[in-house]
Amino acid sequence: MEGILQEFYNDLVLTDRRSLLTAETYCFCVKEFLGWMENESLTLKTVQLKDFIYYFLWRKTSGNTELTVAKDLSALRSFGNFLVNKSVWSENILVELERPKVHRNIPAVFSVEEVDSFLDSIDVSEPLGIRDRALFELIYSCGLRISEVCGIEESDIHFDSSYIIVVGKGRKERMVPFGSAAKEWLKKWLDVRPLLVKDRKVTKLFVNY
Repeated sequence: MEGILQEFYNDLVLTDRRSLLTAETYCFCVKEFLGWMENESLTLKTVQLKDFIYYFLWRKTSGNTELTVAKDLSALRSFGNFLVNKSVWSENILVELERPKVHRNIPAVFSVEEVDSFLDSIDVSEPLGIRDRALFELIYSCGLRISEVCGIEESDIHFDSSYIIVVGKGRKERMVPFGSAAKEWLKKWLDVRPLLVKDRKVTKLFVNY
């Protein structure tokens, strides 16, 4: 068992270019299955598709989540490809099994009142507080990701038409309008921003100390 798992691990890393963590996880999943198969007096030559179905049912009824079972199937599918390449199997029978649907919880969101309460709680008596208020007003107004708002340049803001240029995933640019509250706090932030930037040349809209 250890020998074939090591070969499988090497194949995942060197041939499939999987990450070390993925390779370790897949090998652990396969080791679990090989242990079960041994208890069932099965071998890699005699195991059939129905045996894998029994295994996944056993995993599910043993308290494992759909996500864990889906991970097991992904690992064993890769192991099946490995066995085909090693001429242990003539075909990968696991491709016939569908990946179980994974239930994902819908994230909770703030109410309008909770957002207003959060924004009002920011201490704007100091420049950094004004920065924070402007930053969160902009995120809230435009629905921006953190990475997107961190990448905004001063030159990306267009107050006359109330929109900003945002660089998103894949380095794609888009124009995003912002509301009056965000506009008000952005102007306040730009008024106090020089107190932090001083004589340094910084193009990013939002800066730290």
